[in-house]
Amino acid sequence: MRSYEAVSVKTEGDLLELLKNNKKLTYIAGGTDFIIKLREGKVSPELLVDISCLEDFRGISVQDGFIKIGAVTTFSEIQNSSIIKKYARCLAQAAAKIGSVQIRNRATIGGNIVNASPAADSLPALGALSAVVEVFGVEGLRKVNIEDFIIDMRKTCLRENEIVKNIYIPCSPDSFSSFSKVGARKSVTISKLNLAVNLKYHKDVCLEINAAVGTLGKNFVLLKDCDGLINRKMDEDFAKVLGEKLSRLVQYTIPNRASMPYKSVAIRGLAEDVMEDIINELSGRGINL
Repeated sequence: MRSYEAVSVKTEGDLLELLKNNKKLTYIAGGTDFIIKLREGKVSPELLVDISCLEDFRGISVQDGFIKIGAVTTFSEIQNSSIIKKYARCLAQAAAKIGSVQIRNRATIGGNIVNASPAADSLPALGALSAVVEVFGVEGLRKVNIEDFIIDMRKTCLRENEIVKNIYIPCSPDSFSSFSKVGARKSVTISKLNLAVNLKYHKDVCLEINAAVGTLGKNFVLLKDCDGLINRKMDEDFAKVLGEKLSRLVQYTIPNRASMPYKSVAIRGLAEDVMEDIINELSGRGINL
């Protein structure tokens, strides 16, 4: 392992100066993926920049109708946030299933997004929630829809010396979401298949639905065919129709992959799980379904 220079930035201004004066920066906040890559010789930073102390890049709040999540916010903070649980429940559930307690205490949502793993649990949740990524760089701020942020296997649209600053999620009191996954074991497991569903409802009727499936390719896949789900009562038949549509999506997306037969069946079970969770939670809130 060769030596490298490291620096910690405390303010956005300090970070901007580094961005202006250095061409090749490597960023670290939680470091849960970086340390492994460093030990394996997969990364060789010239200048390592610790951004974990940037307060402008941390925290969870509601601003102008959006949930704002700073990039260095940990998954433990997301898992336990009352704001996330209320308005972006599937993200809280996904955060709770990422790694161990120790990993969640260190790993950040910004790092998880930039790592762009096909099995990342946060990405389908963010996709179902129509999240937007705010990017900080020398030329200022720009925003990218989460489905456009990842452009290839473990590759994002970040330009040279750009960094994720915040994630924004539309905040709607009439939306409700859920997340579920399949792994090799019940905890501390990498997803073989995951699903996030976010829907808008009125009484017991679905008005809008976003469903995002992970582990099928370079990025999560959104369900486009929602015919038969909109303006339909949310019951067992709803879950079956959703499962059938998702199964066809899996078959279409990975037709030649050996895992397709398994995943096309497993996704039906995940659809039933998330809809059962949504129905039970809404019923517990006094909404008759």
